[in-house]
Amino acid sequence: MSKKLTGIILLAIAAGLAWYGYNSSQALASKISTALTGGPTDRVLMFYAGSAVCALFGIVKLVR
Repeated sequence: MSKKLTGIILLAIAAGLAWYGYNSSQALASKISTALTGGPTDRVLMFYAGSAVCALFGIVKLVR
């Protein structure tokens, strides 16, 4: 598999994780948790962190 294709796939995965994290953050349970603790849930943070890592590696694969 070429490096460019791998980079594009990683960027697509990053977009999916970001979308799923956003949807999770809009759930009622997440909103209640945010209201009580003042911060997002661990699940939402893991989706966003995974998205950032995939996006970083995807960009690196595209540039190289």
